[in-house]
Amino acid sequence: VRSIDADSGTSVVQPVGVAELGASGLVATPVADDQGPCRDDLVRVDGVPVAVRLRRAGARVTVTGCAPLPLAAGGHRITTAAGRDDGIDLDRLVLASAAAAAPAAPPAAPELFVRRTGRTSYRVEVASASAPFWLVLGQSHDDGWHATVADVGDLGAPTLVDGYANGWLVQPRTHAFGIELRWTPQRTVWRGIAVSVLAVLACVILAVRGWRRSVDAPEARGVDEPAVRSRPRPAAAGSVRGRARGAVGAGPVTAVVLALVCSGWRAALVVAGVLTGARLAPARWARAVVLAPGVLLAAVAAYALAKQIRYDLPTDLDWPRAAEAVQPLAWAALFLAVPTHRPAARRDAAAVPTEDPLPSGDPDDVTDPPPRSWPPGLRSSSRSTLS
Repeated sequence: VRSIDADSGTSVVQPVGVAELGASGLVATPVADDQGPCRDDLVRVDGVPVAVRLRRAGARVTVTGCAPLPLAAGGHRITTAAGRDDGIDLDRLVLASAAAAAPAAPPAAPELFVRRTGRTSYRVEVASASAPFWLVLGQSHDDGWHATVADVGDLGAPTLVDGYANGWLVQPRTHAFGIELRWTPQRTVWRGIAVSVLAVLACVILAVRGWRRSVDAPEARGVDEPAVRSRPRPAAAGSVRGRARGAVGAGPVTAVVLALVCSGWRAALVVAGVLTGARLAPARWARAVVLAPGVLLAAVAAYALAKQIRYDLPTDLDWPRAAEAVQPLAWAALFLAVPTHRPAARRDAAAVPTEDPLPSGDPDDVTDPPPRSWPPGLRSSSRSTLS
């Protein structure tokens, strides 16, 4: 058959191809099912030939073993012959073993009675325990959960069960006993609450003592106190400047240490910065150290309010975490009150500056000035008049 080549345009000879062939009167005869002999050229296990038999059922050919194949524990390598060599290409080879004996029925689970439930603890009573069993707590897995069995002790950290829960393998010694499930980190929370309560009580006691001192002061009772002359001082001990300048002793050091221990270096840095700035600032800025706690608390409240308005956070137990970024400021405000809230100095120890110079000699040897003598006709009153 000649044809024109599409690329060169020349006449070329093409071979003859049969696309379809049909004949009338022909009837297909089905191939009978048969089974071939055993042969060991198709399958090898660990390099050793294994006898198999080919069985034809219609258009399907299957492979069966001629004898049981014992395999020891461990790994084994199975290879098959290449189809181009023997004309037979095995697509799949399945190894199966005889059905094993039915497993024994598991022991009956013990009866559990929940006697107490809470957010951090559970109390469970076990009855009819005859074999080891798994106790599962449907809370998110955490090593903080511990199970304690009576007469046995703590079962230790839980095992991850069902992908999320806490589980413990219980080895019963008796048929009936109790199990206590407890969230152990809650103990630290209770200790922190106890410390907070003690701190609040201490603040109340200090506030009451300061109020009583102010009530007992002579000026509060309406009693005139004679003036005491001493050396002139830059500021009174009870003034704002006096408190700011005096904040260099144990109070500031205690505030910085408490902030570092309770909140971290950020809160300690804020406390140290405010106190240092108040120490080095001019006198007109000394009041800043007294106002610092209120300013910091106002900033924390403004931050929490703005975040709540913007994101509409749910008011649940995780809500305080939304303000973790400003928690150091809240701690700093708390501990800044340690050096800034100081009781006023007692008047018998306070210095009252006078314009009269001190007498020479021992500065502590201060005597009252002699009474003044008034000239005749001159009397002391709110105004000086001559008669």
